[in-house]
Amino acid sequence: MGATERRLLCALVVVVAMLVWLASAAYGRDSSARTVRVAPGDTLWSIAATHSDGGDVRPAVDAIIAANHLRGPAIFPGEELTVPDG
Repeated sequence: MGATERRLLCALVVVVAMLVWLASAAYGRDSSARTVRVAPGDTLWSIAATHSDGGDVRPAVDAIIAANHLRGPAIFPGEELTVPDG
């Protein structure tokens, strides 16, 4: 294998690796979620109520806690939270 073939093979490997990385990043995103920045005075309950359909917000609070791997209800101004739809 000559130098030209090795360069082409190396370029092909790089392109394939980039495509695999981009595809995995796209699958890792939850298209049914949004990011919310916590404002002063916000609570998990108020954020869930704002982004829910108007019913019981307890499942929405639980979903926010799970999506953000929170250990409890404490959130802080400036923090970014993922808010799942549904």
